[in-house]
Amino acid sequence: MDGGYAKANAIITIPTDVFDIVNDNVTKNLCIAIDKILQSTDCGLEIISLEFVPGNISQIEDDIPELEVLFEEQKNKIIKEITDAKFSIWIAVAWFTLDEIYKLLIQKRKEGLNIRIIIIDDEINRCKYEQYKSSLNILCYPKFGAYNNNLMHHKFCIIDLDKVVHGSFNWSKKAEYNKETVEVVKSRKSAEDFAEQFKKLYLEILNHKQ
Repeated sequence: MDGGYAKANAIITIPTDVFDIVNDNVTKNLCIAIDKILQSTDCGLEIISLEFVPGNISQIEDDIPELEVLFEEQKNKIIKEITDAKFSIWIAVAWFTLDEIYKLLIQKRKEGLNIRIIIIDDEINRCKYEQYKSSLNILCYPKFGAYNNNLMHHKFCIIDLDKVVHGSFNWSKKAEYNKETVEVVKSRKSAEDFAEQFKKLYLEILNHKQ
């Protein structure tokens, strides 16, 4: 190929049960075939080496994120995702005052799910906090910063460590009348990233109380 093309090394995952049949001849032919495809698309790449590694293809496919974005009916979508949850629901949301979701979370707790909730400590949440705390594992994240007016402003929910519901939508009555978004991401990797942030927030609250 033209010397101006960027050179790249390619790594291809092959199902473990057929990995042993891959030999130098197969590698050479595949490298030529991929190179021809790249030339036809004029993407500016030249494959100079090809490496095969054994792996589970289904696991790789499962980790491709599935995205759904909603600009309407956000509350109904959140309710559906919570209803479908089987193992755990971790929530970090600035404001939470929707009794409909509160009652649903109580039901999911009775089904044996692990439920943890973090909200901010302010006057809006206080009107429901004592009621919600009596039935659910819910903690308030304190205001912070030099003037004590910075907020934990997240709005995300991790379901079964496999799916994340997040966006601009607070779990409050007011949010139902705003222009808001909710995105549902089905991805183990994304769920784990959000879970790490949730654990960090949770521990910060516990340490603050000590």
